[in-house]
Amino acid sequence: MEEHAAADSRAKEIIAYAYLHVMAIEGTIHTNELALMKKLALKDGVVDDSEARALHRIFDHLEGRPVSPEVIRCITAFRKLYPRENYLP
Repeated sequence: MEEHAAADSRAKEIIAYAYLHVMAIEGTIHTNELALMKKLALKDGVVDDSEARALHRIFDHLEGRPVSPEVIRCITAFRKLYPRENYLP
């Protein structure tokens, strides 16, 4: 697969935010935290491959953890737009 990550990819920021500020504290993600990660990913107007991979890994980490129905809807929509088989080995 051709990599099209922009030089200004926010993948590292997304991962740092999720693991340091969200999951390390509560072990889950709330809608406002998910919105911030989305804002980071779309800062340049596009979710690049690195950002999509980072988000898939974060969302996979949430399996079996308590999340709100709204978060589940957002994750499901993301997975439809960015199928995991396109981004993970």
